[in-house]
Amino acid sequence: MVRLAVASQKGGVGKTTLALNLAFSLARRGHRTLLVDTDPQGSIGLSLARKGEQPQSLAGYLAGAPLSNMILKTRLQELHLLLTGEVSPLDIDTFARSLASPHGLDRLLADAEEHFDLIVFDTPSGLGSVTRIVLEQSSHVLSPIQAEPLALRSIRQLLDLVGTLRAQGQPLSLVALVLVMIQMRNEASLAVAQELWAQFPEEFLVETLIPRDPIFLQASTLGVPLSLLSRTPPPQASAFERLAMEIEPRLGLTCEDAHEGPINLLV
Repeated sequence: MVRLAVASQKGGVGKTTLALNLAFSLARRGHRTLLVDTDPQGSIGLSLARKGEQPQSLAGYLAGAPLSNMILKTRLQELHLLLTGEVSPLDIDTFARSLASPHGLDRLLADAEEHFDLIVFDTPSGLGSVTRIVLEQSSHVLSPIQAEPLALRSIRQLLDLVGTLRAQGQPLSLVALVLVMIQMRNEASLAVAQELWAQFPEEFLVETLIPRDPIFLQASTLGVPLSLLSRTPPPQASAFERLAMEIEPRLGLTCEDAHEGPINLLV
């Protein structure tokens, strides 16, 4: 089972948007996917929960509840969610210790192995204790890089952490750095993209770019992937479909509907 962490050393880069939409796209391609929100702030859960509801949660699972009772079904049969639940700011250290315990992520991975092909972890912003615990249990990491200079300068923090974990024997691979919030008509934004392409080899990058667009905020406010924003998905949703196709082989995933070679137009 692939264990993909979506992590960033910097906040405000659209990490949760990336995790939600990528998980949706991978599930649409037939991969049995569990999206796990490990952010104590519950970014995904806050946007998805209906008023007055206290949905099943990761916090409940860590307290001993069965996984089958805590995960949420979605419109896609292949996609399930495990939301963080209520975690007080005063209890974040306790939450982190629970994740690191044998009854935390170790148990979650064992319980999910039979039912899912892929777990996508949405992590808190920064490289604190919760993010590090998740990375220690992940097989792959994907990082959104905002197309602005400060984000580019701080990439090394994440790469250093991945290198440290690998040196300690963790089988963690960097899937890709994904440029997000790029503005194609902004010279500063394009300059960051050019510098990223110049600094890193192709295997660290993907061709897909995620643009800066108000529609992402609209979808986030409504708590839906872009593809479910309306009956006719907005064109921006196709970026996550392309990204899913790009990283599939890097994750060792195979789409059952994939065709080898060209398909004849005529029948």
